Amino acid sequence: MGIGRTIFFATAGDLASNLRVLERQWPLNYALCGAWREPHVLVYAGVDAIPDFGVSATGNETGDTQYLVVPADTIIAPRQIKQKKGGPFFAVDGIAVNESLVFQHGGIFGDQTLISGYVAAVGNSRKVADSYRTFSRAVTAGFELVNGIRVGPEAHQLWRQGWRFTQSTRFSRAFDLRLADGDEASS
Repeated sequence: MGIGRTIFFATAGDLASNLRVLERQWPLNYALCGAWREPHVLVYAGVDAIPDFGVSATGNETGDTQYLVVPADTIIAPRQIKQKKGGPFFAVDGIAVNESLVFQHGGIFGDQTLISGYVAAVGNSRKVADSYRTFSRAVTAGFELVNGIRVGPEAHQLWRQGWRFTQSTRFSRAFDLRLADGDEASS
C-alpha cells in the first residue's frame, strides 16, 4: 500500500457527514473485505448503507471490518485462493481490486473507548494517489491534527471528557493518543 495511510479517531457523525458530501460529487461503493467459501461480494452503496458504522466490534483496529472503496461503476470480482484441503476461498481485498482504497472506520468500543480508523491506498498509480488524496482529505475535513493523527470534532469532545483513544484495547495505555500539555480532560 505504498502511497499513504491516514489514521484518525472519529465518531460515526464525524465521518458520515463528510462522506455524504463526497458521495454527492463522487458516487462510491464500499465492498466488505474478507475471504469466504463462496465467490460473493457484499457491496454497500454509500456510507449510510454500512451496518454498525462507527462501532468497533473487536476493540482492535486490525480486527475490525475493512472496506474497499471504489467508484460506484467498478465491478469487483473476488480472487480465488486455492487450499491444499477443503476447497478454495474467495477473497475481496486489495489484491483482488488493485488500484483501490481501503477504509476502516474504527469507532466506539465498549464504555468510553474510541478505536482508530484509517484510509490507505492500494496500488502505486497516479490515479490511486489522486483518489487517496481526495478521499482522505474529504473524510477528515474539519478534523484537528494531534500528534500526526486526525481527530474529528465529535471525537474531540469525547477525548476531552476522558475517553480512551487507542488502536487496540489490548495495548498499554502508554500508546494511547494523549491530550497536549495544558489541555485538560474533564473527569
